[in-house]
Amino acid sequence: MDGICLVERIDLPDRRIVMAIIQVAGNPGNSITNTIETICYQLCERFELPPDRVVWLEHYDDYVDDEWSMVTFRREPPDRPFEDPAWEPMTPELWKDLRLRPKRRLTQKHGTYQSKLIKRFHWPTEALL
Repeated sequence: MDGICLVERIDLPDRRIVMAIIQVAGNPGNSITNTIETICYQLCERFELPPDRVVWLEHYDDYVDDEWSMVTFRREPPDRPFEDPAWEPMTPELWKDLRLRPKRRLTQKHGTYQSKLIKRFHWPTEALL
């Protein structure tokens, strides 16, 4: 059964791409943990993401704790489908490496979800041209 999640993409200055997969309260279907391989595959296909540059983050916004996990795979495309996921709790060091910081609450503004992550970097002006 299909589930519902939010996905946020953040391009980092070092060319990595953070894909934050967030399960929200009221998801009527499968959890993101139980379908992580499929979600990651679909995101790579739909947005033409190179799997070797993507950092996968998983978060459940409906739980009391504010835990985030980094998801890695033993095998990934293009050679094989995403297989054998492993979850590592995010530490202050991992957040620092990504130059991101999580927000405590998922908020909405005018019916649109706001970012759950705070960027701790700025793009140079010439990168925007």
